[in-house]
Amino acid sequence: MKTFDELKAKYPRLLHRVWFEHREGWVDILDAFFVVVDHVLPTDGTYTVRQIKEKMGTLSIYDRVEGVSGTGAGIIADARELAEARSYYACEWCGQPGVLRNREGYYCVTCDEHALYEGRMAVPLD
Repeated sequence: MKTFDELKAKYPRLLHRVWFEHREGWVDILDAFFVVVDHVLPTDGTYTVRQIKEKMGTLSIYDRVEGVSGTGAGIIADARELAEARSYYACEWCGQPGVLRNREGYYCVTCDEHALYEGRMAVPLD
């Protein structure tokens, strides 16, 4: 698993002045997403991250892409959708297989090991 700093170093043209509002377990998912963006984005195109965060238990990526063809924009949109969907099955803490859980009204995706946090147990949703 990579760290946020390693991810920023790997994609400096994509991830300047960005912070992540989730834990590092989803870094590999983001790496797979940014491989696509980096490949599709032309040298004169611009990519801006507005926000990358956990929302309702899963990954949400808010970004802006300019200077990309309609086909390229569609490829990036599909990659974004896939990354967000993959986070539904990966622990936000460690990246291992996880399930969507409820921790006292707060939704999160965790493995069994990370289900307990600050004395509160996250219970799998039915």
